[in-house]
Amino acid sequence: MSSKGKQAQGQPLATPPPTKHVSFAATAASALPKLAPAPWPSLVLSIPSASLANSLLAQSTLHVDVAAFVCMEALGTHPSFADVWVSAARWTPKGNLVIFGGPDTLQEHLLSASHILSTAILAKLSTSAPPSISACANVKWGKVLISSVPLGSSAQGPASSVACHSSLVENNPFYKALKVTQMPSWVRKPSSYNPMQTSLSLIVAFEDPDSMIACDLIRA
Repeated sequence: MSSKGKQAQGQPLATPPPTKHVSFAATAASALPKLAPAPWPSLVLSIPSASLANSLLAQSTLHVDVAAFVCMEALGTHPSFADVWVSAARWTPKGNLVIFGGPDTLQEHLLSASHILSTAILAKLSTSAPPSISACANVKWGKVLISSVPLGSSAQGPASSVACHSSLVENNPFYKALKVTQMPSWVRKPSSYNPMQTSLSLIVAFEDPDSMIACDLIRA
């Protein structure tokens, strides 16, 4: 018997189950939180008096692919660093060289071999290279703007970066615990200081690998 015949005899067709609509909010709420990927271990080789012009000269002298190969070659001559790998290198606009670790190479491994990497890179630079290169872990920075800082009654204009840093260390326990990478500086040049102004803004930079320190500092 056809479906039309069943409907005529009072036997309605079975209706399909309603379609279940899942909202985006519900899906997001049920999803497991995902941890942010760990930063790739890297090392900054700081060249004294680095500048944009020096950076262009260094890049023409030592290509990044060659720099990475030079680092691996230097590590291979030291049996104690056989497990330390370099995967890539990158010149910064300022003229410093960033060395990236390879698979299973931790940040402390790169730091332990920093003297080998610095010596190898220095030997490949031009004759105008500096006498030494310093190395440090490449850690993400955070920056915070401190607004409306009172200037007091000093007729000499805004205080120096060192004085501002000392005052913050003395009066702010949270700031004291920071690993400051750039001393507090006024957002305007001291030469543009207006004696009639009673406050200005400061900006400070510090190590902040996961961007959480800046958030905590603002809340504090």
